[in-house]
Amino acid sequence: QVQRIQLYEELTYENEPKCADVNPVLQTKLDAKASKLVYIKYHSPFPSGGTLYNQSKNDVDSRIQYYGISSTPTGVHDGQQKAYPLNFSQDSINTHYLALSPFKLILTPTLTNKGDSLYVNAQVVVLTTCTIPDLKLRLAVVEKTMNFKQAPGTNGERTFTSVVTTILAPADGKDIIDTPNVNYT
Repeated sequence: QVQRIQLYEELTYENEPKCADVNPVLQTKLDAKASKLVYIKYHSPFPSGGTLYNQSKNDVDSRIQYYGISSTPTGVHDGQQKAYPLNFSQDSINTHYLALSPFKLILTPTLTNKGDSLYVNAQVVVLTTCTIPDLKLRLAVVEKTMNFKQAPGTNGERTFTSVVTTILAPADGKDIIDTPNVNYT
């Protein structure tokens, strides 16, 4: 087994004042634990779609439906704990970090010479049998930082981090069988 890296997903919105208050505080908290987790942000349609949501509408809608989210800001830790982002605790991060991963993920990104296309080869190496039912692989393309001279929404935010721009392969994921010594490419 290998050290597990956690996933924190946030549903946020550039027109929601609460998101403008939460995002900087959450960003600081998550940055402090960057060695233990990765975080991504989906921009929502609540109450109506904005610029960032419209850029990846279908992908965001699939995650909203999957998690049953109906408001922003909302955070999801490791696909299980859904809560208000500022209720996300250091204890939760530390507890989840203790679990080892039965998988090793090797990503090999390739950008075309023109820089207009990204290809990602994902290799999942199953190291040991696990008991997680209905395993799925989902890959997202994330823009590390988006800066705007003028806020795209009404809450005043001009800098957005870890923005999901697209989900690769089927949005509902690729099935993974939890049998050791199986590689998926």
